[in-house]
Amino acid sequence: MSLTPFDDHAARADANGFHNHRDNSHSDLISDGITRDLRAMCEPLRRHLDEGVVGAWKNQPNPWGRKRNTDLVVAEPAARVGVPIGPTAWRGAASVRGLRPDSARIRVVVEHKSVITAHRNRSARHDDLNNLWQEAAQESHAVIAATVMIGLAPKVLNVPDRIMPRYYAQTEMNGRVARRFDAERFEREVLSRIHAHDAKLWSDFPEAVSYNTPQDIETTIAKFATLPIRPVTRATPGLDALLLVPVMYDNVNTPTVGRQNRFGLDVDVAYARFLERIASAYVANWGP
Repeated sequence: MSLTPFDDHAARADANGFHNHRDNSHSDLISDGITRDLRAMCEPLRRHLDEGVVGAWKNQPNPWGRKRNTDLVVAEPAARVGVPIGPTAWRGAASVRGLRPDSARIRVVVEHKSVITAHRNRSARHDDLNNLWQEAAQESHAVIAATVMIGLAPKVLNVPDRIMPRYYAQTEMNGRVARRFDAERFEREVLSRIHAHDAKLWSDFPEAVSYNTPQDIETTIAKFATLPIRPVTRATPGLDALLLVPVMYDNVNTPTVGRQNRFGLDVDVAYARFLERIASAYVANWGP
């Protein structure tokens, strides 16, 4: 088992060659790891998951405000006639035994954001999380948590948005036009070079490079630090838990969790506290 789900994320990005912020499977990996670790440390949640009192689902619409999809939802299942609720309900697939989460009985939501390629996008990601807790606070007692991966790299090769589109071609079949991705040419001309950590990629694709300064990173961290964290008593509104995760992803060199950083972010200590806050809020509401 890795140290954190974010180490799993870095390993997946390395295996794939680059971090694709358009691919939701990366967020799914983090959700799976958080579910695994919460289950291991929070006895009431483990019991409820194993007994089918609650289930864990990924990419489910929440019932609040703009009703956007949430990366991880722990909720009581909405049972269907003739469909038993049993120990397999928690395993994360909404299709397990045909179960779906009951949107009126959500217990935990965890949303994942990242500011890696261009730190100028920090405000949009911050607003997403700010809206989430405010919308949830009006209609729910759910535990609301969020993670934010913050890129430390001074420059990032934006492969998904600036390079991959070059490898799509329009084809026509039976009078219908479709776009086809030339995976073989992309592998030969780009992906193989990423796996080889070819530094010449920077100069070969200058228009795909985003630059970030240490001040950009500091501003991003400070921005997310303004999100309110409510006390365990939940006397005031806000997020129940927030985790900022520094990562060194540039899509040329090996992606890693940024444990050595100048910003005072201790990933392992912060992740343990993040889990503890979620677990404590869960126990306070639905334990022991």
